[in-house]
Amino acid sequence: MKVFATDPTTPEAECVLAHSCAFLEARFPPERRFRLGVKDLGAQNVTFFLAEEEGMAVGCAAFVHQCEEWGQLKSMYVAPAARGSGAAQMLLDAVEAQARQAGVERLRVETCTGLEAAERFYAKNGFGQVGSVTSRSDGQPCTVYEKNLAPELVGAEVAAR
Repeated sequence: MKVFATDPTTPEAECVLAHSCAFLEARFPPERRFRLGVKDLGAQNVTFFLAEEEGMAVGCAAFVHQCEEWGQLKSMYVAPAARGSGAAQMLLDAVEAQARQAGVERLRVETCTGLEAAERFYAKNGFGQVGSVTSRSDGQPCTVYEKNLAPELVGAEVAAR
């Protein structure tokens, strides 16, 4: 398994993104499917990562550098056949490394409320629930998670416990 930064318009990336869309389409009505399009994933402030196993693209994730204080994890997806392989962890590790390199203090992710596997994964990886937002069109909830990446912030959290 390898994870690397790449252009989201490659055929492999577009294939994984299409599978991600199909996953959302099978679970949520159109008004609850929020994702960045390929054009947005190619923006200057975005680093797009692809997970590959034996030459096959099996997952993706993106880091969006919002500002000095925080960035966002977006478009995280792992194909069902690759779940449990470590691909999600490798993608998250790559995004976190990119965020730290960019000097970001906090990494945020929004996930549709009710995607229990995603919620468990983020909690296991040190993300805490910091709130919720409602979708712009139908008022359905999304859960917002955040992880402190700055060493002094992480130390302060440990001391506060």
